Amino acid sequence: MIRSIKLKCSLCDKNFAAGDTLHFRTNAIVSDLRDTEFICPECIKAWHEKWQIVEADFNDNGYYMTVDLKLADGTCYRNMDCTAYDEDGTVVIGEDMPREAQETLYGFYHKWDLKRKENIIKYCSFNDEGLMLTVSLETYGGEKIEDMAFRFNRHGELQTEKEIPDYLKKQIIDAYNLYEMQAEAEEQMHHTFGKKD
Repeated sequence: MIRSIKLKCSLCDKNFAAGDTLHFRTNAIVSDLRDTEFICPECIKAWHEKWQIVEADFNDNGYYMTVDLKLADGTCYRNMDCTAYDEDGTVVIGEDMPREAQETLYGFYHKWDLKRKENIIKYCSFNDEGLMLTVSLETYGGEKIEDMAFRFNRHGELQTEKEIPDYLKKQIIDAYNLYEMQAEAEEQMHHTFGKKD
């Protein structure tokens, strides 16, 4: 059976004709086409124009992330739950917004994320040759150290050949502890599987 439906915008209540693209929104499982919320081209255009993000302040409390937004028209959204998707460069919030706005928001997020991680080590390697231990590392903020000698004194405190910030010392200690645990596990595996009957 062929049926027809008049298109009425769910935002402005005006009837409109379908063009090349038909915009709609579904809030639940739709059992009938008449339950679909259609949106006219003029309201879609206004929606795109509204979502011009000019400010975004992120907050991460460890369990979830929120953002405060300010739009070019002065509209503010406070404490919005949000999720960043690095794989496609978008941030989504609990409001419908165009993809280009999601990408703009990701730009704000990426700068904030780099800033908060600038002192965190993203790469760290150790070299244990003879009596000298060295470490090479790079932080997210671009700080680099190449082949810096270090040792642990009899009190277990880290001593380095040049002065480095405490935040790096703590991370080097944590990384070296993992490095030693991994080396010990590999050694045990070698002894276990390297034995011949």
